[in-house]
Amino acid sequence: MKVCFYCNAECEDDAELCPECGKDEFSFKCYNCGEVFDSGFCPNCGVEAGNKGKMCPNCNKPYYGRSCPDCGYHEIAAGANKTYKMSPEAMAKAAGEGGAESKVIGLNSKNLSPEALQLAEIAMNREGRAPVDFSAFMPKTSDKTRGAALILCIFFGWIGAHQFYVGNNKKGMLYFATFGLFGIGIVLDLIAIINRDFTDKKGLPLKE
Repeated sequence: MKVCFYCNAECEDDAELCPECGKDEFSFKCYNCGEVFDSGFCPNCGVEAGNKGKMCPNCNKPYYGRSCPDCGYHEIAAGANKTYKMSPEAMAKAAGEGGAESKVIGLNSKNLSPEALQLAEIAMNREGRAPVDFSAFMPKTSDKTRGAALILCIFFGWIGAHQFYVGNNKKGMLYFATFGLFGIGIVLDLIAIINRDFTDKKGLPLKE
């Protein structure tokens, strides 16, 4: 609210003249702590002049920032006009294990990626004590191709070229030192590549 600079009468925020003395010079009175000041923000608690506060929808107590100091309720930031809700399955698990019935996280609508959505669900699942599934982050196949591994194994398998190609450096060094495990390793790897059982260092099947 405004406070008349001359008679200290309390006035409405939109008042242009003091109703008591008719003057047009005002100070401000903080709605939060009652401090009288002349700047744009209260020097005592930092609340902006004219900020009447809001009622917390969670605990029904007034607060003057973006968060309620009593219960921790936090407003969604400006621009974060999208929300991501926990899947019904994860929500049911959370509720069954004593978690909250509903979890909602405000996400910035700009440059939103599937990875960001998955991270949000992981965070919510952890809060709700539901199992966390990281499988969505795992690629289904390697970035190495089966054809390249086959050619390297046929022509340069004795020096472990195909093992180096898929990232199995230790195994590649062993092939290099033993001429492809004396040829046996090359044959076994050829069969594995042809049968699509040959994997890279992460255990992922090679792409076609």
